[in-house]
Amino acid sequence: MKRKRSAALILLLVALVAIIAAGFYLGVTHQEARPAGASTPDGAPPAPGK
Repeated sequence: MKRKRSAALILLLVALVAIIAAGFYLGVTHQEARPAGASTPDGAPPAPGK
């Protein structure tokens, strides 16, 4: 019985680490959709005349 409990705990910890790692990966690689030409890459509004 103790062996089943420790195996379940290890599986739970592995799953938790996998979920956290996937979240960090998706957060780092996420690109927010933006309309073309709406602003410069630094978020400042485009210069007048452009």
